[in-house]
Amino acid sequence: MTSFLSFVAGEARTHTVALLRLNEEMDDLHAVDQLYQELHAHTREHEAGEAYMLYLAGACQNRLYTSALAYMRGQRNDAFGICRSAVEAAINAVLMHKGHLTNERFEEGGRAMLDLYRETKNPTHPNYVPELLPLHANRDRLSKWGSHAELSSIVFRLTEGLETGETRYYFFEAAKDQGEYRSLFLTNLTHFIDALAAFG
Repeated sequence: MTSFLSFVAGEARTHTVALLRLNEEMDDLHAVDQLYQELHAHTREHEAGEAYMLYLAGACQNRLYTSALAYMRGQRNDAFGICRSAVEAAINAVLMHKGHLTNERFEEGGRAMLDLYRETKNPTHPNYVPELLPLHANRDRLSKWGSHAELSSIVFRLTEGLETGETRYYFFEAAKDQGEYRSLFLTNLTHFIDALAAFG
């Protein structure tokens, strides 16, 4: 039986193991982090009317940290969900830069933002963002793992005993092997690099 304290202890153990397993990948994380730090320094130069660009850049950088930590704690779904949020922030930045997303519409949020995404998901739309919108919507990548609870998105947390037939739910997500573990971590980092283009 899992309790909150045993869950926290399990996350701590998983995080410690990840620091050892992702030794080389940590260098890549630091490299991406450096790009975001440089970006953040650059966005400080925006005019007062572009204050939301500073907010969106900071949101992406914050999500880089929380996504990496979630992955290292064995919460892969959470890591990709956080990454999807960063991609959404980057899409907003692109649309603001093009003048299609006004400060007023951004502040309104809700239905206004949903309608905007619907409009710009059409590849023929002038404000289509080819590097980001498909990534945000692709159900086999960030959308399915990060935002939904269908069986296909949680089945890797389940195991059925060969002898007892008992099905168990695991609170920590393990990759099939070291190659997959490292590959998915780097894939997540790549999405954050994609998001950087919004502020170029």
